[in-house]
Amino acid sequence: MYTIDKFIGEFQTTINSFINKKIKQQLITSPTGTGKTFAIIRYADANPHKKIVLLCPYQSLVDNIQKDNPDLTCGYGAEFLSYNKTSNFIVTTYDSIEKIEDVDLYIVDEAHLLCSHSSFRDVIPMIFQTQTKVVFITATPEIIEDLFPKYNNKDYILEFDIHRTKKEVKILTGKYNVKHTIKDIITNNLNPSKTILIRVNSKKVIDDIMQTFKPTQKDKIACIYSDEDNVLYQNQDKEKIRELKKGKISDLDFILCTSIYDVGLSFEVDRDVQCYAVSQDTRCMPNAIDMVQLLARVRENSDYNMDLTIIGNYGDYEIINSPFENYKSKIQLCNEMAHRYEQYSHLSFDAYIGILNYYKIDVTEIQTLGFESHPVKMASRVSDTVIAQNFNSFPEEYAIICNNLEYQGKSHLIDLITGNERIEGLKNNANVQRVYNILFDATKEEIDLNLFIGKKFSVKRYELLKEVTTNYTLDKRDIYSNLIRGLYSKDATFNYNELGFKELNKSKQKSIITLFNITYKRGEFRGVKTEKILKKGVDKVFLEYMNNITYTKSMYPIKKVQIKCVKKTKDKELLAF
Repeated sequence: MYTIDKFIGEFQTTINSFINKKIKQQLITSPTGTGKTFAIIRYADANPHKKIVLLCPYQSLVDNIQKDNPDLTCGYGAEFLSYNKTSNFIVTTYDSIEKIEDVDLYIVDEAHLLCSHSSFRDVIPMIFQTQTKVVFITATPEIIEDLFPKYNNKDYILEFDIHRTKKEVKILTGKYNVKHTIKDIITNNLNPSKTILIRVNSKKVIDDIMQTFKPTQKDKIACIYSDEDNVLYQNQDKEKIRELKKGKISDLDFILCTSIYDVGLSFEVDRDVQCYAVSQDTRCMPNAIDMVQLLARVRENSDYNMDLTIIGNYGDYEIINSPFENYKSKIQLCNEMAHRYEQYSHLSFDAYIGILNYYKIDVTEIQTLGFESHPVKMASRVSDTVIAQNFNSFPEEYAIICNNLEYQGKSHLIDLITGNERIEGLKNNANVQRVYNILFDATKEEIDLNLFIGKKFSVKRYELLKEVTTNYTLDKRDIYSNLIRGLYSKDATFNYNELGFKELNKSKQKSIITLFNITYKRGEFRGVKTEKILKKGVDKVFLEYMNNITYTKSMYPIKKVQIKCVKKTKDKELLAF
């Protein structure tokens, strides 16, 4: 093992000599951020007669190598490979190995990932079936180091070490719900002093969280994962995704990511990062090897730090590795390597802590995240008011209502249905569906949510408003509409009988009386007219809405009528418009 000050380039001659040995498969291991990729580029420069291919796990890593080294031939896909067959040094993705011919040397970067994802595992047989020399590179060799014989170890494995300051992580174990935990993290860190990075290896969870918080956090929250079928573009624009793939996270408060951020990238930051790695369920930890890699994404020379909190539960596996020498087929080898990778999520307490300690990472066990956890309630056991005020508990339905409000220019109303309580309920839950139907219809009819959501979610008031908006017309021959206009005219009295009150059916008569009683002191509807005595503390939002509707219909431009003042006469309060 060689000890380096900062970069393995200090031993470039040693590296070149090691790779030039006539051995089919070798391993170079060195801590994160010590210039492994740059050393390979320098090796390629020193050997222009060789055709060398550097294989990376993700397209984003290829793009970042290109960014730092614009003169290199970097890319991926059939078209790129067809136009660059003659290049002596190519940087591309793992899956390109089957499309490139006449190669002298393959370099497999982040080699521990070969067995981490099912798509990568397909590459393993190709690598081992090739007659071409292969050099594996990684900072965490545990999973693959047993591929190499123990005898003559220096011919097969080149190791570098570096004296670094110890880092620290916090670990929280116990029962938790992954979605609620992430929602609590975001809710309790609004306007954070640090960038909040939440790592959870589930695209579905990420999409659900984005649907919940995107309407309120807007450009301050983003997500990144492998983007098959462009699903990722539903959550943010392409330019933001391009920046995220390059590790540009400085202008964001919240980033949700999968394991795509575990390797290779160096974050561009202008403040410290608080990272939470949350297991998908309560049965296992985020993979220990992935955590070592993740903690290195904020480089030590950036002047900023990353604090990492790991949330999950220990398993019972102990680390007992054995050589891969006895595998009977390439499929068996793939399965064995995949099993070994998974073990690092199911390690026992001692084994998990031991891995982190080996990489100079101290561990502090914590009992709580240190902020308020919002209790979970069942939709079947709470009122419609609680469901409506915490409708963000139902991400898909919530997103639809938010989109409707944003389209109408009423984004400020989203706060009315965005609460801190967590409500559990299936899509077919009767209570949830009832509230959703009302909210959807209200946004469709452009009925202001303020009119029936407040201290109480009033279904009766909503139904009244819906009836009014559905039946109201500017036609002066319509009795019902004339009565509504009479209610909100500048007159001090309501001449209801003269306007045809008694000609209405009982349902519409009741609606008129209800409308009157919402705004004014209870009227006497047994005579011809009643005085408009304004209620103390009248709902001015409702009043303005009804005032507007008497002047507008969908075909007419909205003319807002402002309440100028309240005139007082002896014992009466009269509206002045």
